[in-house]
Amino acid sequence: MKKLFILLLSLLPLMAMAEVLEATIDGIHYQVDTDKRTAAVMHSDYKGTATIPAYFDFAQMRIKVTCILPEAFANQNKVTDIYCFASCVPHIDGVVVDDTAIGNITVHVPALAVPYYQKVNGWRSFKTISPMADYEGDLSEIGTYANEKLTPREKLDIHIKNPVTGK
Repeated sequence: MKKLFILLLSLLPLMAMAEVLEATIDGIHYQVDTDKRTAAVMHSDYKGTATIPAYFDFAQMRIKVTCILPEAFANQNKVTDIYCFASCVPHIDGVVVDDTAIGNITVHVPALAVPYYQKVNGWRSFKTISPMADYEGDLSEIGTYANEKLTPREKLDIHIKNPVTGK
């Protein structure tokens, strides 16, 4: 019995290790870390519009998209628009788009997060970062996952209109 108990104790660290899986959700390929409940966008042959949610449901867990991996959208200029719904700017790990394509892709982000996307390495390389007309973003999530010196709500002048008065 004692040997069995010691064997089980020695296996606990292995069972506690994060499981990293690959998954495709709504046409986007992710590397999913189930322990941290985070995901990174992986390279694939995306065409036209790529839509990256802030979160998605996977294996009965809420997964947060926090990173874009190298060459995620490097596919011979086939991506024209990237819609990224994350109010907290995902980290870009290296070069995600061919140099010739970066000026031809429009990045659409939550309106409240535009200043953050414009200041973060990788994202600011895109020629056009445009606010989504119908999505302001989640004010409680404004910030960055990137390794930048920006902190949530630190450098943002926010003006919210009163829906009744319009002011």
